[in-house]
Amino acid sequence: MRFVRRTLKEEEPEFQMAPMIDIIFLLLIFFMVISTFQKLEEVAAVSLPIADESQTKKSNYGEIVINVLEDGTIVLNQGVYTLDDLYSVLTDETASFEKAKITIRGDQNVPHSWIMGVMRVCAASNLWDVSFATFQEEHR
Repeated sequence: MRFVRRTLKEEEPEFQMAPMIDIIFLLLIFFMVISTFQKLEEVAAVSLPIADESQTKKSNYGEIVINVLEDGTIVLNQGVYTLDDLYSVLTDETASFEKAKITIRGDQNVPHSWIMGVMRVCAASNLWDVSFATFQEEHR
């Protein structure tokens, strides 16, 4: 028995653009969503104090933003907390993310003792990398 051997013409490999475009669009959507979540943590009702020596902040992934409003309300991730509730939330956060960075956005009219209370809760939760949000010049 005789088998006929067919020769197939070898094709040049082609570069598929459709999967590459899909990946680029998915990455673009991902980064747009992440940047939106970062902005949601900042409460517009907080009027930040002015500091001459303030520095421009670099956004950090995993940063916890605590807002202290003028009336003493503590806002974290769109939720309102007391100091005791804040302690339990930060303790849970420390268990999952060991070296979290904290940014305290205190209103310029908040008494210093209220900010110190938030700082005590951070220290009790074993979170030591704390910074404060300020403006370098007055914003209107």
